[in-house]
Amino acid sequence: MINKISFQQKIKIKIKIINALIYRELITRISKNGLGVLGIFGESLFSILIFVILFSIIRRNTIGGLDIYIFLICGIVTFNLFNSITIRSSNGIEANKSLISSFKNLKPIDAVLSRGILELFLYFLLFSLLIILVFIFKEISTLNNINLIFLSFLNVFILSLGYGIFLMIICHKFEFIKILLTGLSRPIFLTSGIFFQVDSLPQLIKPFVVWNPLVHIIEKLRFAFSNDYIIDETLSYSYSFKFSLIFLLLSLTLYSLYEKELR
Repeated sequence: MINKISFQQKIKIKIKIINALIYRELITRISKNGLGVLGIFGESLFSILIFVILFSIIRRNTIGGLDIYIFLICGIVTFNLFNSITIRSSNGIEANKSLISSFKNLKPIDAVLSRGILELFLYFLLFSLLIILVFIFKEISTLNNINLIFLSFLNVFILSLGYGIFLMIICHKFEFIKILLTGLSRPIFLTSGIFFQVDSLPQLIKPFVVWNPLVHIIEKLRFAFSNDYIIDETLSYSYSFKFSLIFLLLSLTLYSLYEKELR
């Protein structure tokens, strides 16, 4: 007689699998660079440093009434979190190919989920540390809505997960897409609001920007630090959440159709 595994047991097994993949991914990434955990944040730290220097040269201390450091941290860390999850998800099957083929309980989507959770934890840690440093060294203590910060990171995680699963499937079906990923991500980067405030844009340009759910997330995250930061009336948190959830559901539906092929 075959013993059936209960739903609760399946969940416990799945959690163990995700935890093992997260640990494996973290150890692999730390061992690949000579700077340890700090090396993981190299891209974000370098981007922030470069643009802080540029804005310092033009003597810009605030944007929209928000400190320039907080403004840039919100934009750069959020976009890099999104970009890191999606790019790593596209390589998720290839990086875990031997494990996926060897263990029947390990599914391709587990690789995406584990990488996404790890990136979320690491980038939220980086974000928190940078904000604390700004508060200490610039003697700033502005915080409008802490719940909005957590919601923003949750939103970008859901969006990244949906896009990551979609890329995993597309890159598996059409390998040449991997070569085009940088070019495909360029419009998302340029319209994400990393370096500009949407309210300050001309009316003719706004329609080309507000389609991007990331710009809604980043602007709301900035608003979480200052009630004086002006949010353009075209921006909506409900839009970014609905977009992210619908995209995730569509990606999961697509995944269910190709799961056997992906394995």
